[in-house]
Amino acid sequence: MLSAGCIVSIGLFACLCLLVFRARNVVTGGNAQEILNCIGDGILVLDSRRRILMRNQRFAELWQVPESLLESKNDEPLLQHVTAQLRDPDGFRRKLRELYNDWDARSNDVLELADGRIYEGYSEARKLRGGILLRVWGFRDVTELRRTQAGLEEAGSAAEKANRAKSEFLANMSHEIRTPMNGMLGMVGIVLDTELNAEQRECLEMAKLSGENLLAIVNDITDLSRIEAGKLEFDPVEFDLSECVERTCKSLALSAHQKGLEIICSIAESVPALVVGDPIRLRQILVNLISNAVKFTGKGEVVVAVSGQRFPPSHDSTLEVRFAVRDTGIGIRPEHQRKIFEPFSQADASMTRRYGGSGLGLSISQRLLEMMGGRIWVESELGRGSTFGFVLPLNVSEELALVPESDQRCSHNVPILLVDGNTSNREVLGEYLSRWGFPVQSAGSTSEAIGLMSVATAPFRLVMADTKLNKIDDLELAVGSASGKTALILMGISAKTPCEVARDRNPAVAASLTKPLARTELRETIFHVIANLFKPPTPDGATILPRGGVSSEAAVRPLKILLAEDNAVNQKLALRLLQREGHRVTVARNGREALEAAGREAFDLVLMDIVMPELDGMEATAAIRASEAMTGGRVPIIALTAHAMSDDRERCLAAGMDDYITKPIRRADLLKIINELQVAS
Repeated sequence: MLSAGCIVSIGLFACLCLLVFRARNVVTGGNAQEILNCIGDGILVLDSRRRILMRNQRFAELWQVPESLLESKNDEPLLQHVTAQLRDPDGFRRKLRELYNDWDARSNDVLELADGRIYEGYSEARKLRGGILLRVWGFRDVTELRRTQAGLEEAGSAAEKANRAKSEFLANMSHEIRTPMNGMLGMVGIVLDTELNAEQRECLEMAKLSGENLLAIVNDITDLSRIEAGKLEFDPVEFDLSECVERTCKSLALSAHQKGLEIICSIAESVPALVVGDPIRLRQILVNLISNAVKFTGKGEVVVAVSGQRFPPSHDSTLEVRFAVRDTGIGIRPEHQRKIFEPFSQADASMTRRYGGSGLGLSISQRLLEMMGGRIWVESELGRGSTFGFVLPLNVSEELALVPESDQRCSHNVPILLVDGNTSNREVLGEYLSRWGFPVQSAGSTSEAIGLMSVATAPFRLVMADTKLNKIDDLELAVGSASGKTALILMGISAKTPCEVARDRNPAVAASLTKPLARTELRETIFHVIANLFKPPTPDGATILPRGGVSSEAAVRPLKILLAEDNAVNQKLALRLLQREGHRVTVARNGREALEAAGREAFDLVLMDIVMPELDGMEATAAIRASEAMTGGRVPIIALTAHAMSDDRERCLAAGMDDYITKPIRRADLLKIINELQVAS
């Protein structure tokens, strides 16, 4: 778009062209004046003696030139009339002197009038044929334009201030809500670990679930605020994409199983082992979509499918990963499908009343994907379920090329019978088994499976069966009486009934797996069972797959811990969690007490709240680090805070802290971080 100054100069150019045409007798004086009056800018033309040669009607209107001056050729009376209307007449006269002393000079000024009007003025000199020198002036009234611009700037400044105030308010409210939530959820968790009757346990579990739902809403609002303020940061790291997706599915399986739903995770062979991206934000998106699918599905299944597609050769380090979360739920009307991606929106008001939720999950997911270069969409039919799909570009290193999933441990002579009543599960697992080189047959029921076993030319060496099958005892009996060695792998949900626990001890059961099945876990279990197929079973009748790594709750040596926390409830909560693990704890009620305690005796670890009276956690940490610089040594300091904005972790680390835990504090998170510090030391 052209600025006002540029438009004025275009008007002057038209005027100059007109003068040239007149000098060449292309147009007459009368015609020239008519054409000049058609120009929307106020035009004034003077010669080198400052005599008025031409002016148009718009110039007279802008400067309210009286009739007595309209025919005057002397510029001084007109100049007096013009400058009398200006807020700074002396400044304008100085500008005129400069221009007439230098005929090559140009001027582009903003003129403020005493009555509040604002004009833009442009001036330039031209030499016509015969050495005639002219100076042409152009003026335009930009009062409304300038007022509009000033209003927009003021509105933008006000919006920016309001946005900052909102972010600060949300950060403070997040802290104020998380602090009591920490005490509430923590104390409920402690009581749930004690002996309770069924009614007490149910009430406490409902209270804990309600608290966690409230915390999820607080997190959603905080995330939305970060996105709107442009302060949301991403942390690209190398991670196992399949593991990230499968762990996310497993973490949400319990809520699905409680509704009788299957969660099925399908990872295509085109998905590489390792990619570079932000796994935390990817998991956040998946949790939103899968949780919604479970929430709005009454029966059936939720399928999470992942596949990868390489970009063109010029972008061969990037993989476009496609995700699809498909459910068999209530579906969404076509007119509501766009609305659901708006903040605080669901398909209609009845959704909020019936299913709950803040209506922020999909909006946050959409914005996260856009910020990471991806996109999201929905395909749905009312009453027949929905599929939420999204694509996300992730980097893949050359040395991390796709690794074939076939394995030398696979034996093509080990036929497998897959028995599962869910069609999607049979298709996904059957594809995995075929990919690994196993000959596989599938059955949708116990009777069908027994029929296949009875007519098979060679015995099935491995039978994989869902524990929810009707008459599964008959299948176990058939496996146990089969000629030759045949092993049974049971696939079931995590919350087992007494019958299922007893079934696991059956000598025919080689292993038990928890749904949804993780691809790597399934493969390793099958290989392990095959390797031990002709060995006698373990005493309890089940083959236990060895696991590597250290549990986050593994036993640790007792530590001497300084706890700096001003909230009495949170003090008791942290004290009980730590004392249960055998640690000795000294409590400081503020930062000054923490600093004094750290000066009196040595601690193995300091847990430091951020917001405290007298001396906050940042100041106390800085003082401890300054003292250590003089005396030597370094105690690990972990921040305990209810703040959860994007830069809080960086602020804590910059202040000299070693790590960061967000309230409400979870026992597993606290013990894990203590473990990691001990391993590192």
